[in-house]
Amino acid sequence: MKKIRKHSRTGTERSSSIDQLLEKIGGSGGGSRSRLKIKKKQEIDDSPRDPRITEKFLEDHGYTQATTSSRKPFTYEQLTDGGKYRIYTGTSSRTGREGVSQTTMNNPSVKELKDWMGY
Repeated sequence: MKKIRKHSRTGTERSSSIDQLLEKIGGSGGGSRSRLKIKKKQEIDDSPRDPRITEKFLEDHGYTQATTSSRKPFTYEQLTDGGKYRIYTGTSSRTGREGVSQTTMNNPSVKELKDWMGY
């Protein structure tokens, strides 16, 4: 017969084999997992304004740097060295007509880019 004991924090009963398994994994239930999520959120800083971060963000989301000044969907061009960007996104209407939407961002932070992408 398995030995059953009460959990010290929650007061629920469970077998000692479950306790041993949780000790190997680390934590009880989802506690260690939630601490990991909190740590990851704290490590991410949304405030930096760096052109390299902006370009990397756009390229990771499928945008390419425009070689000419033509308005092609999913391209971007850097207007100034200070970090001003013009971003072109493909759009379509209800009638099926396709077009290009233009967004200009002046030295965007990571938070502004995430908000623009809909995160």
